[in-house]
Amino acid sequence: MRYLIIGGSAAAISAVEEIRAIDSRGRIDLFSDESTPLFSRVLLPYYVAEELGKPLLNFRNTTFFEDNEVAAHIGVKVTKIDAVGRTVKASDGNTYEYDRLLLATGGNPIVPPIPGVDKKNISTLKTMADAERVYGMEGKRAVVIGAGAIGVESAISLSHRGVKVTLLEQLSRVMPTVFDREAADIIQRRIEAFGIDVVCGERAVEFLGNGSVEGVRTDNREIPCDMVVMGIGVVPNTELAVQAGAAIGSLGGVTVDENMRTSVQNVFAAGDVCETYDLALERKAINAIWLCATEQGKVAGRSMAGVKAVYPGSVRMNSIGNFIGQPAISLGMIAVPSEGTGEESGGKYQEVIRRTKDTYRKLILKDGRMKGAILVGDTQKSGIFSVLIKKQVDVSEFTPILLSHSLSFMDIVPLVRRHADKFFEPEFKELMDTHIV
Repeated sequence: MRYLIIGGSAAAISAVEEIRAIDSRGRIDLFSDESTPLFSRVLLPYYVAEELGKPLLNFRNTTFFEDNEVAAHIGVKVTKIDAVGRTVKASDGNTYEYDRLLLATGGNPIVPPIPGVDKKNISTLKTMADAERVYGMEGKRAVVIGAGAIGVESAISLSHRGVKVTLLEQLSRVMPTVFDREAADIIQRRIEAFGIDVVCGERAVEFLGNGSVEGVRTDNREIPCDMVVMGIGVVPNTELAVQAGAAIGSLGGVTVDENMRTSVQNVFAAGDVCETYDLALERKAINAIWLCATEQGKVAGRSMAGVKAVYPGSVRMNSIGNFIGQPAISLGMIAVPSEGTGEESGGKYQEVIRRTKDTYRKLILKDGRMKGAILVGDTQKSGIFSVLIKKQVDVSEFTPILLSHSLSFMDIVPLVRRHADKFFEPEFKELMDTHIV
């Protein structure tokens, strides 16, 4: 069997590991158009902040490809896929054959067509080359556009280096897709404690300067700066998928089935490039986060190697605590859907909130089943909430326990026993066996 993987990040690497666990002899060709392999994208802000050097950004050993007998084509871009002939052409001028192909091309950073966006010292933060570019920028003032996780982390990273930062978000609060208003307000206060100016409800309309950026004009003001980091988000990198004839979903990602197969025979997809079922939202979504990419890559790898594997769906999980100095995490839905948005999908929703001086905890239930959670100040048991969202069992009777800061896995053993047909994994059986009543 000849396997060909396009991409070199979380989904691609987890696919390699699963393939090799099943097929020790098949040839694996992996193509990554980035020249620095095996680095963790989520750690790039730590590099910018001078808290981690390059060797510590790796999420696998530098001998990974050699250890797994992978022909790694680093810095080589696949330029064309011939799905009928099962070959690809690459930027090195060669043609490579495959039996099974994985598209793990990830996402491209969003760069809106704002006048002046091509000026010097304006960069995204998605690749190692981006990180090196941002790290090398000189100046005392920066504007970070977009207050999602990447934007917030970039702002704090630059602040750690003594740069005066303005964080600009066109929506009404920081991390608007990750936290609700109350949690966002807590996080904004933590961000401002670093000396960062937070401006919400305004959008950049022009980058000022002659050659190099000297300022950002919003709809209300001008903000002087020496550098700009774009942290708006990513869109699926579907160029090769489209060229290969793969179906693209309504959200702009590659359509896959539960085995991570695309509509093209012998072509699979995993990670930020594809749309998958979201267990909390009960619809397709693009959850462009590391954990989801890793899970999808595992299923894709097993499927490619001929072993039955099913991806039940994703649960979005985002955290920001390491940077703001206060743990904060969200899982699944962050608010009850508003009527008329098309997100309600029937059923009775409920928000249950507990506040203390130092913590905020909110659970979102639909017909008693957990659909989302926000935890600020105490996130140690977030794994329990992730499990309950994935299992979609009625937790109504356990709400007081779930709101408790003393929550442990032992507290939900009765729930696990009641729904033993859904908690079939070995770890849950072991949990029940060690907690005999």
